[in-house]
Amino acid sequence: MNAGAPAQRSLVASLTRALLAAVVLVWALGTVLVAWYVNYKIQRNFDFELSESAHRQLFASPMYIPGPGEATPAVMHEAPDTVHDAPLLLQLRDLQGRVLVRTEAAPETGWTSELAEGFSDTSNYRIFTLYDPAKQLWLQLADTQEERREASRNTLTGLVLLLLLILPVLGLIIRWVARRQLRSLGDIQEQIQARNGSHLDPLRTADYPLELAQVGMGVNLLLGRLQEALNVERSLAANAAHELRTPLASVRLRLHTAIDQAEATATS
Repeated sequence: MNAGAPAQRSLVASLTRALLAAVVLVWALGTVLVAWYVNYKIQRNFDFELSESAHRQLFASPMYIPGPGEATPAVMHEAPDTVHDAPLLLQLRDLQGRVLVRTEAAPETGWTSELAEGFSDTSNYRIFTLYDPAKQLWLQLADTQEERREASRNTLTGLVLLLLLILPVLGLIIRWVARRQLRSLGDIQEQIQARNGSHLDPLRTADYPLELAQVGMGVNLLLGRLQEALNVERSLAANAAHELRTPLASVRLRLHTAIDQAEATATS
């Protein structure tokens, strides 16, 4: 190899890089889609839990409501909860929108200026509003947006970490598969190197993949033409030697005859 020639690349290494890049691209796309779907399900679960808790708080549980003249908003103390880490964010509001009861973690002012049943969003909260026509009260239950974003981040982080952990193993597996599948190249290389002027038999291609078998057949055609050319060359050399042999023998015989005659004349 010339000193200035570029280094030749390994086919195994090139295939490994290309396949790994393709797998990582597909995996990354799959991760994005899975993360989107999981985030969608997480938000649905948060909304379902928010709605269920609001109905339970408003209709199933007795709730203290301040009487006329009592200070508002009254602070409702939460019962110990070993299931949820985040504090309960609840506001009970009258028809005018004033906050009558709130939990310790909820703000003193209302989350929204307008009251309508269903979900609504602010920059910091996801709120579910429910109306009790019998009591003429509005209940608002909220989750922080940061809590939801944290759940989504944790899910995405887990998926990315899983990809990063599997990536080295995947690279080794792809490299091993590439080496195994390309062993036929080494075999056909050995067969070609074994051919010479006295050994131009066709290559064995029966066990090769289709693409390598086609390469082997092309080499076999080349070897056949080379064998024909060598046969023609040898035939021409043999014919030329035969054609030259007869005149040379005649010249030699005449030369010997002339020498014999010269010697006889000299002795007489």
